Amino acid sequence: MKIGLVGTAHWASEIHAPGLSRDPGVTFVGVWGRDPVKTAELAAEHKVAAYDDFDRFLSDVDAVAFAVAPGAQAKLAKTAAEHGKHVLLEKPIALTVDDGLALSEAIRKSGVRSVLFLTRLFHPELRSLLAQAAKAPGLRHGRVRIVANSMRVPSPYIN
Repeated sequence: MKIGLVGTAHWASEIHAPGLSRDPGVTFVGVWGRDPVKTAELAAEHKVAAYDDFDRFLSDVDAVAFAVAPGAQAKLAKTAAEHGKHVLLEKPIALTVDDGLALSEAIRKSGVRSVLFLTRLFHPELRSLLAQAAKAPGLRHGRVRIVANSMRVPSPYIN
């Protein structure tokens, strides 16, 4: 699958781009960002194309990983979905309910797949617990509370 990355800031350069570059099941094809200099630098670091035109970027990918502010993500991801591109989203997906609903509707109408990056979602133990919970008779909803100190100690993820 050919995947492109939207964004050039911390999450894009430290998490998304390295992950896409290292995954043997992914063909990381390029980066699109608002800042042409940062876009070119990140693309060069990962030996992929730097795009300055979002439509051209979309024409070269099957899926788009987003690492931008939620206000920008909602609109760009909606456009990507409308162009038939699968979307890999960061949380929160939007800043307003209306933007979130519009994105959700675009995904539904286009039939593309979407995933929201939740750090622990793919952890084997959590997957096992979710599978067990899904088998519980009459279960309609659940509540999860994750307590972490990542925002209380020195960390690049504080801001």
